[in-house]
Amino acid sequence: SVESVYVPSSVTKLKGTPFRDCTGELRVDYLPPTGYDDIGSDFPPYSYTGFSKIIIGADVKEIPYLTFTDSYKLEEVVFPDKLESIGGASFSYCSALKVAQLPSSLLSIGTNAFSRCSSLTSMNLPGSLTSIGDGIFEYCTALEKVVVGEGIKMIPANTFMYCSNLSEIDLPDSLEEILT
Repeated sequence: SVESVYVPSSVTKLKGTPFRDCTGELRVDYLPPTGYDDIGSDFPPYSYTGFSKIIIGADVKEIPYLTFTDSYKLEEVVFPDKLESIGGASFSYCSALKVAQLPSSLLSIGTNAFSRCSSLTSMNLPGSLTSIGDGIFEYCTALEKVVVGEGIKMIPANTFMYCSNLSEIDLPDSLEEILT
């Protein structure tokens, strides 16, 4: 069984879902700009994997839409310090995800980015965020605490929908609006 996979930045084309059900650790230095480059493929190449840890390379600035969706054994993701954008549903249905420390460089999180991450217990939203999509933590049933960073002005609709164990939300003085 493979324990570790490294995808260097020289790999710029991925077909189908080559890592489907792979386990262990994935270190990736390249992410296709649309989440997947294979015309006719129904899923991004990094979706539906069994990797328990994903380390995203230092030069990656964007995680496209659906990139790691349904990575059902993913427990930890390590984001690069330069990351600026997490696309919609990028980590949705990663039901084992427990650790995801967002970097202070992050500017946007897309709709449903972490929805249905039912093992996630806490999250810090950095104050650098200028765009937050709806429902980013929808159905995160184990989520207990969220810290919203100073600088964030708005919390969008359905952000905490069906977060049945959420008991603490730290809101900043900069917050102006909470949508329902």
